Amino acid sequence: MRVLVANRGEIALRIAAAAEKVGVTPVMLASEADRDAVHATSHEREVLFLSGSAAAESYLNIEAVLQVARDAACTAVHPGYGFLSENAEFAAAVEDAGMVFIGPSAEVIRTMGDKVAAKALAAEAGVPLAPSVEIDDPEKALPLVKQEVGYPLLLKAKAGGGGRGMRLVRDEQNFVSECERAQAEGLRFFGNAAVFAEAYIEAPRHVEVQVFGDGKGKAYHFGTRDCSTQRRHQKLVEEAPAPFLSPKVRSTLEESAVALAEKVSYGGAGTVEFLVKGDSIAFLEMNTRIQVEHPVTEEVYGIDLVEWQFRLALGESLPEEDFVRTPKGHSIEFRIYAEDPAKNFSPALGTITELSLPSHPALRLESGIRSGSVVTPYYDALLMKLIVTGRDRAEALRFSRLLLKQLEIKGLSTTIPFHLWLTHESSFSEAPLTIDEVDASFGASSLHNVPLYAEVDPEHEQVFPEVLRTESFLLQTDDGQERAVQLIHRADGLFEGRFSSEDRSLARISQTKQGVLRALLQIGSGA
Repeated sequence: MRVLVANRGEIALRIAAAAEKVGVTPVMLASEADRDAVHATSHEREVLFLSGSAAAESYLNIEAVLQVARDAACTAVHPGYGFLSENAEFAAAVEDAGMVFIGPSAEVIRTMGDKVAAKALAAEAGVPLAPSVEIDDPEKALPLVKQEVGYPLLLKAKAGGGGRGMRLVRDEQNFVSECERAQAEGLRFFGNAAVFAEAYIEAPRHVEVQVFGDGKGKAYHFGTRDCSTQRRHQKLVEEAPAPFLSPKVRSTLEESAVALAEKVSYGGAGTVEFLVKGDSIAFLEMNTRIQVEHPVTEEVYGIDLVEWQFRLALGESLPEEDFVRTPKGHSIEFRIYAEDPAKNFSPALGTITELSLPSHPALRLESGIRSGSVVTPYYDALLMKLIVTGRDRAEALRFSRLLLKQLEIKGLSTTIPFHLWLTHESSFSEAPLTIDEVDASFGASSLHNVPLYAEVDPEHEQVFPEVLRTESFLLQTDDGQERAVQLIHRADGLFEGRFSSEDRSLARISQTKQGVLRALLQIGSGA
């Protein structure tokens, strides 16, 4: 089998590696803007180019992509995520051309992409739903919406996604105008002006379930993921299993996801998404593709989902003994975007002048960049994914703080400072975030809110038993004296410093070596 990898960046490399594991030959695809991109400059893999740079004339151009597949004698196409991955027209065209579409059937993509139809099928499968009403004429729909849905409500584009065509309406006075805006956005971004109103759940969590079906009516789940750390409905951090869920809620989510996947005879990897608040659950949508966040599930369940996409396409059956697994450990994925969190996550364009990558047994790094890579305005701003896995969530967080500090990308702004802020916040470490929490609480000033240094609790002889290494040296104080200092590199990514053989109450911790030394210098100088 020869497969056209109809995508770019880190996911294109991820797909190619999985294909090669099972003896499938990947053919890479690149636009003019991506001629020097990492995925397009592999000497071991065949690369074919599309004319044009903008997504609409390259990766989203169905006929152009199909022609490349034909020219390369490909027998299959893997769409990855984004671009044409959930385009039913593209899936059908691939099938009509006699090639295998690595994903569910065009019919399933079309049905589940229609959010109203998807909700109807979910209801038939017994999946929990929030009340909703389809809107045709906003004025005429007012009485029914008030009776069946109530306020506040969320308007959603019927064919939408990624927050497009979504409007929050808190009272009847603004319903018609907001509905017209949602219809306009739906038409602009998806070519479909249809919208529906859904009861709005205030401050919920976004929890999803990974499913994998055989396309014949049998499906399995690979647990939950929490995707609540978002800005403007775009995910920033995901983790598996979703923490802080009761056994009952977790079981309901997993069973509901499998029921829906089996209802539509789903084939391959897919994700069923929910809004969760306490014990309340509401079906959100089904994504008919591999997700950006699939690595955290793979790490916890010990499975290669993309490899199994290929195995299914090659005609293999899904052996139950290989698909019923017990999760082990906890995994967190940090999306590293070319965005400036200090400027409301505005896009950051330019050249990556220096790249320093961390290394650690707990780390899985999926990257589509290198030093010298150019970030253009044409595509998504995702640069790489930092996936950190520990024996439990606490350990995964400790490793995350360390590895995020070691990751350096110079030449443009990235979301690394945001992630450092997030992982040092007790609200993230000790309780679930809601989907609107980042938008409500994070701002440019937040990046300066983490204390430069703090005292170590003298009651604890050792806060973190896992010490990566220590340094010893002499610190010269303002009065000219030299005092022996011990600097501890802790497993949580922080630095701890103390004067050797002295009271631990004089110890200090900081995110940086400089912060620790500055604090100790103040103590030693009597400041």
